[in-house]
Amino acid sequence: ALYSKEYTIKFVSEWIGGQSKDWNNPLNWSMGQVPPPCFNVIIPPPHNVSATSGSFTAKSIDIQAGASLSITNGNMSIQGGTGFGIRNYGTLNISNSTLSIQNSLKGIENNNFIQCSGSNSINVSSIAQNGIQNNVGANFLDLGAINMALLNITGNGISNSGNITKNGYLSGSNILGDLFYNTGTFTNGGNIDF
Repeated sequence: ALYSKEYTIKFVSEWIGGQSKDWNNPLNWSMGQVPPPCFNVIIPPPHNVSATSGSFTAKSIDIQAGASLSITNGNMSIQGGTGFGIRNYGTLNISNSTLSIQNSLKGIENNNFIQCSGSNSINVSSIAQNGIQNNVGANFLDLGAINMALLNITGNGISNSGNITKNGYLSGSNILGDLFYNTGTFTNGGNIDF
């Protein structure tokens, strides 16, 4: 009988920094290249990464405690993450940008701090569990005019057990779970259309 081992190949690009805070500098990444769409991205502490004025891609983004990612005047596209689109244990700042997350198990899992300022568009679609999961002790602050769309979500559109302050416009369709499941604090200063 012939036996063979089974191997799983994971494409991971970890931020090593040292050159600048610029996402688009290949020397800042462990693979020596800017992450292509099929790579899972890890941002470890104490790094602060800036994705500014351009288009950026990843399969998933893991922001670890003590690290941060700032998306400014950019377009971030995340697609196909097996566990999550974005998992945040650090700080995620989004300013005047578009963030699209598609075809992931979870959309955004926030365990610490997300802040949106300026005019933003966040689109979360084709998610197998919750579109946005804001966990106990986490803060999701929309201080600008955010347009958030949740589409084709198998779990809850938003599951909140932390604190969410929302301005702007929130819409959703084809959400099989609760549209908004809340055991935390939710402050709404905008419009909701489900």
